[in-house]
Amino acid sequence: MQTTVDVDSEQIERLFSKLCDQNRTSVSQSNRSIVQQSKQRINNDHFDRPAINVVAANDLLRQRPDKSLGLLAQFPNRQEPDSDSSQIAGFACVMTDRYQDANHYLTQAVTLDPHRPDCWT
Repeated sequence: MQTTVDVDSEQIERLFSKLCDQNRTSVSQSNRSIVQQSKQRINNDHFDRPAINVVAANDLLRQRPDKSLGLLAQFPNRQEPDSDSSQIAGFACVMTDRYQDANHYLTQAVTLDPHRPDCWT
């Protein structure tokens, strides 16, 4: 029996919206504006984790999981993982059929924040 694992676009949208809300500087700021602002922040600081998470989640929405993983790979190994980055990486790995890596990242996301039902494996 073959098991298919998939990430629902609504799961990615919820994560992306949450990240945008955390980075919103005004009530009227659009998500598109937040993505553009985040890209500028990354140009100034390659380790700006909140900005990288917004752009990486946006890449997932646009069906570019390899680009998301590339952005997340910028973090030095000495930096502690966070649940948002781990969830993005887990979703990207599912989208690229890297299920063992996906399990690692999604388990890590739930370990860091157990209130992430989208990550429960």
